[in-house]
Amino acid sequence: MKVLAERLKKLRTENKLTLKQVQEGTGILYSLVGHYEKNRKDPSLDYFVRLVNYFKVSSDFLLGINEGGQKVKCNFCETLRSIRIEKKFGLKEFALLVGIKSKELELIENGSLPTIDTVEKIALNLEIDIEEFVDYDLNEDLEKSKIKLFAMDESNKDYILKVMRAKEKGISPDNIVIGEKL
Repeated sequence: MKVLAERLKKLRTENKLTLKQVQEGTGILYSLVGHYEKNRKDPSLDYFVRLVNYFKVSSDFLLGINEGGQKVKCNFCETLRSIRIEKKFGLKEFALLVGIKSKELELIENGSLPTIDTVEKIALNLEIDIEEFVDYDLNEDLEKSKIKLFAMDESNKDYILKVMRAKEKGISPDNIVIGEKL
């Protein structure tokens, strides 16, 4: 998908990241990311979700469906950074305190969305109630989780790929009907 390839490369270069750094942050081999950027391969749904989370963009933006407002705000990320600064900890010391690697903490503070397991681990180690800690509408988060689960469900893969290809051809995704799944 040409749009995805272009936007992925633009996001990486604008953030002054190497392919190796993207690999470290996403767990996707740098050679695969290079293939995605050159439009030689399309990412699996799992890898697509990882890229969306890593670059803090909406899936619609990365697919070319939505042009505006590419960055996704991470209140949790900002809250975590504020707590670390308030407690006057360096990155490495705070990472030890909350039970994660310093590189992971750095990525989170820079806006990469953590897994729910990581959020729970951090909240537990800081002895903070998770709902107070995340400080955002959990219903909105639940809705985003449902969307991610939809995207990761292999049975929806054909629909998502057809929507992505239709968008590439200039066809509105609203005009696509695939079976009874919707």
